[in-house]
Amino acid sequence: MGLYDWLGYGISHGYYSSAVSGIGDTPHFSVDYGTPIHTPITALFSGTVVKQRTGLPWGTEVFIQPDNTRIPQYYYYHLDTLNTSLGQHVNAGDTIGLSGGQNSGGSNPTQPQYSTGPHTHVGFFNSFISVRNNYGNTETIPYGPDITPALQALAKGANVANIPNAPGVTQTQPSGIPVGTQAFFIDTGQKIGLIVVSLTLLGVGSFLLLEKQVKAVGGKVAGGVKTAAKVAVVA
Repeated sequence: MGLYDWLGYGISHGYYSSAVSGIGDTPHFSVDYGTPIHTPITALFSGTVVKQRTGLPWGTEVFIQPDNTRIPQYYYYHLDTLNTSLGQHVNAGDTIGLSGGQNSGGSNPTQPQYSTGPHTHVGFFNSFISVRNNYGNTETIPYGPDITPALQALAKGANVANIPNAPGVTQTQPSGIPVGTQAFFIDTGQKIGLIVVSLTLLGVGSFLLLEKQVKAVGGKVAGGVKTAAKVAVVA
């Protein structure tokens, strides 16, 4: 099992900074992953559990303060079971618990108004704020910067060195290649490929244009020779 396999399930509900008509649960300062019930959920960054509760309307919540103080606190909602305890230190990739979000059964089911099915809610956390949601009601929810870039980097192989507010993080993937390195080569290879294709097309286009011009000039020269020949005959 990889450290962040659960990120492979993909985002089922993204980050929304404001209420959007027709889209439920907005604003949404976090992301939801469509994890099946009891998928192992791991710590994104090494840190300390600073808040943890169970038996809530939304199931459970776990807040972790990263060791790297440049990374915002992050949290999970809806896990069905927890492996952690308040004050515990966890390493990146340690299992926090098993996913939930189900409306019945399990250890910590979620009430229907907080979940339409199994998933894992995860986000950066700065503070709780009051917002007007898409239904026109006021509610208090966790607020933090968009965690999506960090999760995408982790899902690719775990180089999170360039995520917002967290320069210098050195997560490493199993191959031993630093996180950003793999993404760098992938992106660079794609760019080089596009450049090569563009230069090839440009070269072909230039050749065809030059060939047309050469033929046109050749035609004019040939026409001039014929005219000169006629004039010579007449003379």
